[in-house]
Amino acid sequence: PDISGSFHGITVRSTKEHMAAALVDSIAFSVAVASEGLQKEGITSIRELKVDGGLSGSDRLMQMVADLSGVPVARSAFQEGTAMGAAIAAFLVPKGQNMDREQYMAELT
Repeated sequence: PDISGSFHGITVRSTKEHMAAALVDSIAFSVAVASEGLQKEGITSIRELKVDGGLSGSDRLMQMVADLSGVPVARSAFQEGTAMGAAIAAFLVPKGQNMDREQYMAELT
């Protein structure tokens, strides 16, 4: 709730494309810092970052994440897997059901 941000170095020549590029850069740096922190603390060893969602379609972002983190990035074959998982959970959890993936998918169709 108390999150804020700013752009530094903006001039009259700055465009919306510059602002969008800065946002993409900040996402890549945030992912790299988070993955580095998890590994330094010994929480996990990351061999590959598996990504999905809208931003995973950005070649520039995915390459930056791989370069900055030093970890290969693999896109999911199903781009909206996270959204599907949330939908499955929202549909089935209230029913108190405990099913495997195939059973979940059968319930949805």
